Amino acid sequence: MIKLICLPEHEAQLREKLKPFDALDLTLVEKGVDYDSIGILFQMEDLAELTAFLNHHFLQEKRQTLTGQHEGRTYVVALADVLYIEGLQRETFAYTASRCLQLNRKLYQLQEELYPRQFIRISKSYLVNLAKVEQIAPSFNGRLTLVLSGGVQLEVSRSYAPHFRKAIGMEGKR
Repeated sequence: MIKLICLPEHEAQLREKLKPFDALDLTLVEKGVDYDSIGILFQMEDLAELTAFLNHHFLQEKRQTLTGQHEGRTYVVALADVLYIEGLQRETFAYTASRCLQLNRKLYQLQEELYPRQFIRISKSYLVNLAKVEQIAPSFNGRLTLVLSGGVQLEVSRSYAPHFRKAIGMEGKR
């Protein structure tokens, strides 16, 4: 249920406007009202923007598939089937166990959309599906080697290794 920290005269109007989001476990704080914890700050005049934000980030069904081209044909694959995504020069590719699809999106766009769900950045060029990681082995210079389903090996670069360790609960382990 949404916890609403607002001026008393705005509460009824806000509850009505925010009814579609009532199941969310969020704290919304009207600007100008004292609150000393974490919440989403908003202004009454920006209520339409707030509801659009809540819809986009919390309610809207997130993408469950990727669409890409392979040998002149367009395919739709479930995200759950994607092993990893590679950004190579100006092109982006998604790899499944059976094919490589060329995508029409940039790697950074996919990273923004797919994180923190099952994909995480492991280097300048790769996003990996955490659900497909079968083994993690330390490598040299603070890097990690990942073995994915089907035996595919990818390296977590030294600069992304701390973030990767934290994301999978291996903080402080080398």
